[in-house]
Amino acid sequence: MGVSFAGVLITPGVTWGIDVFGWREAWKWLALFSVVMMVPVLLVMRRAPEDHGLHPDGKSDEQVASGQAQRAADDFSQSMTRAQALRTAAFYGLVFAFGLFTMGIGVMLLQTIPYVTDAGIPRVTAALMITVASVPAMLTKPVWGYFIDRMDSPRRLASLSAGITGLAIAIIVYGQSQGSLTWLYAGYIGLGMGWGGMIPLQEVIWAGYFGRRYLGSIRGAAMPISMAMGASAPLLSSYYYDVVGNYDGAIMVVAALNIASAVMILLVPKPVPR
Repeated sequence: MGVSFAGVLITPGVTWGIDVFGWREAWKWLALFSVVMMVPVLLVMRRAPEDHGLHPDGKSDEQVASGQAQRAADDFSQSMTRAQALRTAAFYGLVFAFGLFTMGIGVMLLQTIPYVTDAGIPRVTAALMITVASVPAMLTKPVWGYFIDRMDSPRRLASLSAGITGLAIAIIVYGQSQGSLTWLYAGYIGLGMGWGGMIPLQEVIWAGYFGRRYLGSIRGAAMPISMAMGASAPLLSSYYYDVVGNYDGAIMVVAALNIASAVMILLVPKPVPR
């Protein structure tokens, strides 16, 4: 929930800082705030319970001895290394499927304000749309988590999350074209609900596919590819705006990419441990 809470807490303040002091000064303060918040967290983070003589899920020695932690032990022992994961089609399938979803996040976060203000809506209201998306993203995460724990395959939930996001973006395009705050609010609420599911679901799916023992190195190999895809999308949509004069077509492509992500997630097979 913390990622989404940041959108609720920080977006209005940063928007105010940009308007009053300029974006350079606002970003300097944002950078300082990030360092002050992150350093104490880094000092208390831990990688895995086994590193500290503990057992997963808070199991006691007696519970482990009685076999109640067998699934976690099997997962740990059968986890794929990064080298093994890189030789599977599933690794690249997940990278591409989640990368398509990430492209939409970059565009909507960075270009919501110019896109909404193009409909004649004030900047303050346009900035509020990020908060409107962040609130349902935060509040629905426990709901997504509830169903993640109770479904055998989180892929269907991830596909649903991406599909909701694609539909929400299409609603946003319609609302912007009509200059309708009602449709825009509806679209951004739906956007937040979709985002709220995918952020935890990605980590569950990566761990479910490759195990948790080497998850950091596997995610580290995947992240640069996903980030490159995500970074390219705002540049391409900005270029589209320069050529065409509006964002509509580019953002509809983003909606379609989310639908494609929803389909791909269902099609990526789980690798067989060797």
